[in-house]
Amino acid sequence: MKQGLLHRAFRLDVVKLSSSVFFSQVISLLCTPIITRLYDPSAFGLYATFSSVFVILNSTSSFRLELAIPIAKSSVQLSALRSVILGLSILSCILVFFSGIIFLLFNPSTRIINLQNIFIVSLAVVLGTANQTLIFGAIKNQNYRILASINVSQALSTNLSRLILFPLGSLGLIVSQLFGFLLPLLQNQNSPSIRPSCSSRQYVYVFRKYRHFVTYSTASGLLNTVSAQIPTLYLAAAFGQAATGSFSMAQSLVMIPSAIIGSSVSNILFGRLSNTSSRSERRIFVARYFRILIFFAAICSCLAFVGASCVKYVLGSEWELSSILIVLLIPMMFGQICVSSLTTVLLVSENNRDDFASQAVSLLLKLFAICYAHSVNYSLNSTVLLLSFASLIGYCLILLPVNKSLNKMLG
Repeated sequence: MKQGLLHRAFRLDVVKLSSSVFFSQVISLLCTPIITRLYDPSAFGLYATFSSVFVILNSTSSFRLELAIPIAKSSVQLSALRSVILGLSILSCILVFFSGIIFLLFNPSTRIINLQNIFIVSLAVVLGTANQTLIFGAIKNQNYRILASINVSQALSTNLSRLILFPLGSLGLIVSQLFGFLLPLLQNQNSPSIRPSCSSRQYVYVFRKYRHFVTYSTASGLLNTVSAQIPTLYLAAAFGQAATGSFSMAQSLVMIPSAIIGSSVSNILFGRLSNTSSRSERRIFVARYFRILIFFAAICSCLAFVGASCVKYVLGSEWELSSILIVLLIPMMFGQICVSSLTTVLLVSENNRDDFASQAVSLLLKLFAICYAHSVNYSLNSTVLLLSFASLIGYCLILLPVNKSLNKMLG
């Protein structure tokens, strides 16, 4: 009886949250054919480069302390964590801004880095961290209504901004990302998850208590982020912005299934595992999760083959290269769907050392692939295929610490 109720509650949460993610992806897909005719691949290439730099900086802005929110033991710790995260994000914003200014002074001729982009990146660091704090606070409270509203509002604000700001070119794409962060915060400005308030003694206590997130999770998160973004940065340097834009579009389409998994099922699993100590209940949730992953991976791999042939007709003739790249990225998609969201288990079990080691190996694999492709002058397609398989191997290696943590958690 209890297992049946757990199954039913889990299914309802999955349906509730995955529906909002699906709806937000539908919004993006409906807007994409219009957006790809307003922006050329070069504009998307510049935007992809900007996003890669921002994501790397944002991964260390709060020293990954937002990951400790779902496992905080009391409301006092929770409040102190939010205050520390807010302070660290503001400090990171200031450091990024002045570092960018110094870089610009020594490299005035660079195309991508200018004063307005430095300001936008600095502001995006604060807004991105605030969004993460809001998301993990909702996971802690298992408030999937907030998570659902974040998914939909981000999709609406980002895509509407892109449609309105298209005269600005790549800058319009960059500014639209800020609106994607801003609207969810405005919608939930009265939520306690974004109103930290605590004493200085408690700040020091939680920083010490969760320092393993600062030491290991920050490093592993940075490695994971660099590993995910280094293909974009390399392609921009080796093949130009137009090729990077086509790659970015193909990657965003291929990653839609894993986005649904990552934004819905894994968040629910994280909340469930963080708020229960019963091994039997954890077994139920993990078993249910594995079935969902297998189903998604099989379906999405087939759909990617079929959908790739339609890309150039839907997005426009300028994006024909993206249809080829989608097929080449299927190995990476398969690995990301099946494995990446399982790192939730490492967070719940606080197995930060193994997570760090697996992320380091994954990054080394991609660096080796890039060095090899560059040394033999691989074409764009060959380079993307090599990186795709390197990603798949890296995801498979993550299964080793995940399996170890699962055995520890489930007994």
